[in-house]
Amino acid sequence: MLAALLVILPTILLEPSYSSSLSPSSPPLVNTIPSNPSSTELPSASSIYQTETMKIPASVKTVLIYAANELHEDIKTEKHKLISDRNPYFVPKNTIVSNGTSVVIHNADAPWDSPHPHIFTVGSQKSDKLAWAINTQEFRLAPGIHEISTDDSPWAIGSVQVTSETARPTNLIVGTFYTPTMQVANPKDNDGGTHPGNLAYYMQEFPMNGLRIESTYNFTYASCSDCPDKFWPDNKSSNHTLIVWSSTQPLSDVLVALTKLTMANAYI
Repeated sequence: MLAALLVILPTILLEPSYSSSLSPSSPPLVNTIPSNPSSTELPSASSIYQTETMKIPASVKTVLIYAANELHEDIKTEKHKLISDRNPYFVPKNTIVSNGTSVVIHNADAPWDSPHPHIFTVGSQKSDKLAWAINTQEFRLAPGIHEISTDDSPWAIGSVQVTSETARPTNLIVGTFYTPTMQVANPKDNDGGTHPGNLAYYMQEFPMNGLRIESTYNFTYASCSDCPDKFWPDNKSSNHTLIVWSSTQPLSDVLVALTKLTMANAYI
């Protein structure tokens, strides 16, 4: 399986409904984050979505890989339940970092109708069993290709490739995030809790929590032929947005913010 990960072939997104970076009609960002020139080297959300790969600049200290909602569903039998069949489990599916850049995985696999805690393995290192919206420890990896997997969902596979280039990190942290593009019709979970997350909400909340939105990519995934609106109900919509974000805050603060932002998400 690792041999297959050595070849990362770009693929082409066929007929996306629409794509964008931040649009003129979007709510303005509340800029609470100092500009960091290193963030301009980040690949775009569009590129990450289409190639399923994110090459991280050597200036990045830590990268947060997003373990998506419905990670517990097998793409071979439950493909329609995923947010997308591109980067379906780990966003991105393949991450390339320099030697010295650490990796953290964020578990965004929501607990309704039942909890979905996961143990994540990166190479030979394992995390604790993590509940929803909780983060792994920092993985510090040697040069080479390291498989990402989970103990309970063997179909959920990703990779981290560590190059021989030595990282020259600033205090920059980067990561990805999925959100519904528009406000969903029903933002409540099965316990009655409300989750206001959508793109407009996060464009305000990310910077207010110390995370800068670097780019976005809007896409449609409506592959549930038996569902009234052609998308899986737990995903609330067929229109989604991939966000690439960065932060110069301490990692501990970023992890707290990311937990808060995921708990507000409508993917329940």
